[in-house]
Amino acid sequence: MHPEPILSPELPPLSTASHKRTRGRVLVIGGSRGLSGAARLAGRGALAAGAGLVELAVPMSIRDECVSEPALMVTGVRETLSGAFAWPALAELRRLLRGGGAVVLGPGLGRHEDTLALVRTIHAEATQPVVVDADALFALADRDRSNAGLRVFTPHAGEAERLLDMNAAEITNERVRAARELWQRLGGVVVLKGNQTLVFDGTKLCVNTTGHAGLARGGTGDVLSGIIAAFLAAGQKPLEAACAGVFIHGRAAERARPAAAARSLTLDEIIAEIPDAMASVS
Repeated sequence: MHPEPILSPELPPLSTASHKRTRGRVLVIGGSRGLSGAARLAGRGALAAGAGLVELAVPMSIRDECVSEPALMVTGVRETLSGAFAWPALAELRRLLRGGGAVVLGPGLGRHEDTLALVRTIHAEATQPVVVDADALFALADRDRSNAGLRVFTPHAGEAERLLDMNAAEITNERVRAARELWQRLGGVVVLKGNQTLVFDGTKLCVNTTGHAGLARGGTGDVLSGIIAAFLAAGQKPLEAACAGVFIHGRAAERARPAAAARSLTLDEIIAEIPDAMASVS
């Protein structure tokens, strides 16, 4: 199977009659003590990509760190002694999920057993599109595929290694095979991140044509999850949102810094360029 290059993806339309609700709501379920930045980056990525409303659900002890972003609504929920999501938070998260839109599940969650159980339950129950990333992928590593029709899974090679009977070197060298096996395991849409990110929905295989090595740093994947979720919340189908998301993410990095200066690329620079990256293809 030969990947189809992503060259000029469709973006969600913006009507003159749009308002914050019609532009879509993104709920980010993430963060834990010491890892609040991951949830905030996902939320900022969603805002920059055009989401009308972005809400973070985080453990109560890091709520104040997250409200420093004025455009993000933040809800603190019940937590463990270590500052991770506690099982009793499920009732609060279910209430937030009833608000609709799209969800980012995973950035900075940590791996407390309560948190992993929450992830599995939300993954099984949520009726809206969900971008599953980071520690949420770890929670699903020993689970069979379920309710995957509206899911976008975004592993890098290290995360894919835990999901597959392949080591990181094999995943890097046999990326098409890895993407196909990930889909067989997870269903939905798989975004295998890395050089020339692959997107696969079981039928169509696409390869991204934007970006450079400056994206190889912590936090860029959180921003990508937010972008994809914003496009899902605006009504795009999972494959369309994933392809558009990886393209815009890479284009923003290119606009922020040329490949020759990629080493010093910052997350703030990527986020700042997302709107103009979108304008360049719309």
